[in-house]
Amino acid sequence: MSVGTPSVLHDPFAEPPAGATEQAYGRSPAQLFWRRFRRDRVALAALAVIVALVLVALLAPLLLKLLGLPGPNVRDAKALDDFGAPVGPSSAHPFGVDDFGRDVFARTVYGARVSLFVGLVGTAIAALLGTLLGLLAGWSRGWVDALLVGLVDVMLAFPVLLLGLGIASACTLGGGCAGGLIEPGLRTVLLVVAAIGWTVIARVVRGQVLSLREREFVDAARVGGASELRIVTREVLPNLVPTVIVYSSLMIPQTILFEAALSFLGVGVSPSTPSWGSMLADAAPNFDTQWWYMLFPGLALLVTVMAFNLLGDGVQDALDPISRQ
Repeated sequence: MSVGTPSVLHDPFAEPPAGATEQAYGRSPAQLFWRRFRRDRVALAALAVIVALVLVALLAPLLLKLLGLPGPNVRDAKALDDFGAPVGPSSAHPFGVDDFGRDVFARTVYGARVSLFVGLVGTAIAALLGTLLGLLAGWSRGWVDALLVGLVDVMLAFPVLLLGLGIASACTLGGGCAGGLIEPGLRTVLLVVAAIGWTVIARVVRGQVLSLREREFVDAARVGGASELRIVTREVLPNLVPTVIVYSSLMIPQTILFEAALSFLGVGVSPSTPSWGSMLADAAPNFDTQWWYMLFPGLALLVTVMAFNLLGDGVQDALDPISRQ
């Protein structure tokens, strides 16, 4: 039985096919991330939804003007019946009005501003704070590490919503936080998100730093005469970026829900500011007769949270392909 030359073998000294080198080499981490991410159609669809939501929130005044709808706090007495109750969706108010005659579509659109702002900015502040403290704890170790770990354990022992409700209530009843520098409202919500959200990221970053500081490239940098600051900023910190991005992307929908819960309970943004949580709270007593007032902000909250969750999963899979297995 004769065996011919296997066709799958190739000459190791032969020239590679055209384009093979570009496909295998020369890709930056950002290019590799985008190459993996764009294969996830669900994540791309979620990203498109989020971009659309951001554009709607940014262009809310222009959108309402083009549609000929009033502002979020403009009251239309004609949209109420003789008993002062809203009459429901109509050509003048596609999403109906609330008990005060305010357009639900306008308030839902403006509510996206609050949710997206708190979700993105609040998560960014919490991620920055958690990264710095986790890096400090993992690199310093000793009493600094023990102190920060103990603080994280104490804060994580409390239910998140209960702890946030307590901090927000104290700021609201006291007329502000930090000696009145942070007034009740949107700034208080950001403070609560940052004060609670940093703990999870700090714990994860600390664990990563404890592992990275024992790696060979850190020892090589020390032998090469690099200072501690240079090692942390040039060697350790870049390796933390993927982890921080993944956890931050997964934290955004939780932050949006957290803000909605605080506003629903009356300790979030001010009543004059449209918020999906406060709209749901106002709609709760009459949801059986005024279904539109709860339906549309509820759907907006559902779509936004689901889109950010799917985007977070896509980011995690693109940065860590092994996690998909």
